[in-house]
Amino acid sequence: REGLTVDFFSWSLPAAKKSWALAQNAFTQDCLYRHANASRRVIIVDLDEYVFPLPVRGKPRTIAQLLAKLPESKACIVVRNVFWVRAASRMDRPFIFASLNRSRRVWPTGLRSKYFADPLEVLEGGIHFCRRFLSGGRNRDKQLTVSQALLFHYRGVRGETYARDTSMLVWEKPLMNSPLMSKPEFWRGVASKVRNVLRNSVDVVSRLIQR
Repeated sequence: REGLTVDFFSWSLPAAKKSWALAQNAFTQDCLYRHANASRRVIIVDLDEYVFPLPVRGKPRTIAQLLAKLPESKACIVVRNVFWVRAASRMDRPFIFASLNRSRRVWPTGLRSKYFADPLEVLEGGIHFCRRFLSGGRNRDKQLTVSQALLFHYRGVRGETYARDTSMLVWEKPLMNSPLMSKPEFWRGVASKVRNVLRNSVDVVSRLIQR
């Protein structure tokens, strides 16, 4: 209407799968840069992924205890992936303790793996492994053995063979006794009080109607 002309230019975007991978790389790199002067190591995992240091003589180990025994020179600590059939979660038993079927296969490094990165030494972080280092090349990598730690991925995948695994249960008692965890008894008490209030309200309304 104003006599303007509009020119269209083609802009070829990569396929959706590749775009998703590029977006993952972008936020991974952003995380490394943000923590460059704040954190000794950074790990990026999905909400259904947990790094699990394997127990020693039936006793749980923390990630801090695991990393303390690894060489300081290693800028990238890679953790290999296993899948779990995810069970339903309850307030008194989260799915990480209810899920007891784990894939027999431990996926190789670079496929589904995740890693701890030294943000001051990793130049380019990938999705499943570190791509480039400021110096030293691939000798800055350290792959954890299956007896040290695994990435527990709670998402059943077809084609996998599963076996029973109760190793995660070493953390059930310490975690459920933590003050940070909601106590089922408390919420049951709240629910009981709510039910009583509703019953009393119904009784009051019934009496008013009868009048």
